[in-house]
Amino acid sequence: MQKTRINEAESLFLRAKDLSPNDSNVHLHYGLYLMDLARIPEAAVSFEKAAKLKSSDYESNFNAGEKNPLIL
Repeated sequence: MQKTRINEAESLFLRAKDLSPNDSNVHLHYGLYLMDLARIPEAAVSFEKAAKLKSSDYESNFNAGEKNPLIL
């Protein structure tokens, strides 16, 4: 049951990215989701995308630097 819900959540995030590829919040929240699943390299990519789309967003920039496996 849990795996099904995780797959469903990921499908919704991917759909949101398709519908709003330039929305920094979509990339930020997808990154947080990936981080919760310990998919750190993928999360870092999503955070970097969010930070590029909205450079003034503190959370995106912080997470892009904090979770980047090249920095750790």
